[in-house]
Amino acid sequence: MKVKDKGTPPQMPHLRAPEPGAAGSVAPAPGHDVFGRGEPAPHADAEGPRASRVGLDTQGAGRNSVFAFRVRGEDRGVEDLIGRLPRVGADSIHALLAKLPLQTEVKRIMAAQAAPGPRIPYRPFEAMKADLPMPFVEALERLPALTARFNPVELYTADDVAALKERFLDDYKAGIRENPRFEYTQGVAKLRASLARDGTSPEAIKAELTELRAKIAAHPVAEGDDLAGLMKQAVLRKLDDDLSTVLLLEGLEGREEGKVKAALTTKYGAGVDDALYDAAKVVFGYLVETQAHASEGKKAKEGEAAPVQGNLPPALSAHLSKGESMSAAEFKDAVDWMLGRYYAAYEAKSGHAFPAALKYRVELDDSYSAIDVRDKSSDGPVIGIPDKARSPKKYLELLRHEIDMHARQSMNGHFMFGFAGGALKVDEETWYEGLAKHNEIELMREMFGDDSQPTMPYFTFAIRMAEEGKSFLEVFDAMAKLRMAAGSSEKLALSNAWNATYRVFRGHIDTANPDAYAMPKDQAYLRGWMLQAQLSERGLSHLNEAGIGPLDGPELLSRFDFGPEDLMFPDVNLTQAWFEEVLRPKAEAELAAKAEGAGGARPAPGQEP
Repeated sequence: MKVKDKGTPPQMPHLRAPEPGAAGSVAPAPGHDVFGRGEPAPHADAEGPRASRVGLDTQGAGRNSVFAFRVRGEDRGVEDLIGRLPRVGADSIHALLAKLPLQTEVKRIMAAQAAPGPRIPYRPFEAMKADLPMPFVEALERLPALTARFNPVELYTADDVAALKERFLDDYKAGIRENPRFEYTQGVAKLRASLARDGTSPEAIKAELTELRAKIAAHPVAEGDDLAGLMKQAVLRKLDDDLSTVLLLEGLEGREEGKVKAALTTKYGAGVDDALYDAAKVVFGYLVETQAHASEGKKAKEGEAAPVQGNLPPALSAHLSKGESMSAAEFKDAVDWMLGRYYAAYEAKSGHAFPAALKYRVELDDSYSAIDVRDKSSDGPVIGIPDKARSPKKYLELLRHEIDMHARQSMNGHFMFGFAGGALKVDEETWYEGLAKHNEIELMREMFGDDSQPTMPYFTFAIRMAEEGKSFLEVFDAMAKLRMAAGSSEKLALSNAWNATYRVFRGHIDTANPDAYAMPKDQAYLRGWMLQAQLSERGLSHLNEAGIGPLDGPELLSRFDFGPEDLMFPDVNLTQAWFEEVLRPKAEAELAAKAEGAGGARPAPGQEP
């Protein structure tokens, strides 16, 4: 698709593009920039303080725009922002995937699968525990009671996020440029109160975790006991993860950025490596070439079918795609429907009742900024749903992502391996998010014919910038400019730029970012999507579906002798089942009633529901 002329791209001084002719560079045509546009306009005057007021550029965003394509003293282009973009030339998300390099983690899993020698015989977790050293078993049984209420997301979610966003965007549009100030009193107080009701405290839990860790680390593993060796490694990682949650709480309470930074590094790693960054540039190049954000926010009109169809009839596809016709309460009913069938499947397979303490509580609450599956929280396992109406199509996508993938993977990990799900899982979620995103995309393609957007590269760029010391404002500007370069409207670019920047700055007390760090968690989305797609292509998806783990988690699980048939909860696509049993009959009845109300006119040929 030809790239639309969006005006001069805004730039920022952070990564310099390669010189023309350098390795990996693409020389633009004479008189054009890398996007095929005319020569950029001269730089704006570099006058005025850097963080004072926005200098509006009528040649960029438009004469009446509140968004500065160029900020006085900071006139930079997209290439200076992220480096020179490659020419991608992909016409679909599957063609894009084929252009991304095979990731190191997948290479290691393939090597582990091909390695000679015996594997650990797989048995359900309860059976394997009988062969573990007693200190390991005691730790595995004690940890859920100690840290089941630990959820770092609750801690580093800033107070009153919706109000913060509204105030920041209003100020920004009025020309007031100030880094926001984050407080974390609500999440910290909620955890402390929850632990107090249990008769404990973060300090008491820290002391016990420290003692447990020393005991496990000192316990020897017999030579050749691969199961005990793997379990020792898993338990130590879990203990370190939980101790980092306490460190995070201490940092937020004491306003000590150093502790926050150390805790986040332990949990999620640090830094966007060059391989991921280069992949992000390829994905962004694809978004720019296809102007992927140009149709965002445009509601499908009743009776208007999508240009490409999946396996649904066009009229039904269009009806399901129309905006905000399904309530959050109806979505909650669908979640309950799917969970009930997962619980019943466990009971039929195991002969035991599904443990009540492991069942998710599903709640509607506007304190959630998005639908969130939490295996651990101050209130136990919970699925939080903001009270927001969406299209049935969007809610189908979310059911596939959140319930068929996130909740199912966690339940698999708990019952199959113990340490890979439920209260024993670690908080690093690269493979977890990758499994969900990959399968969400596949469902939308099959049902609606969507060539869905890939996982967005913006978190990757934002993390790199924050780790280089850029402030909230600088990263926000960059994210908005990048989205507009890929076709986004100004309104959506600003809103989405806040979302990305806020997530990368969670945990910060001073968002001017003098300590030069980022919340690295969300690099999981792009990396995980690539990893899962490549794993699925090689028939090894069960290694991820079997539990939630760190980056080398599927590689560790590959040491067990098990296959897709051993999954406690295989992927039976309950989203599709709920659609066929509940949503489809309802939607078809609505279409029939509408046709009857219009005088009984029949749909045009090829448009039948």
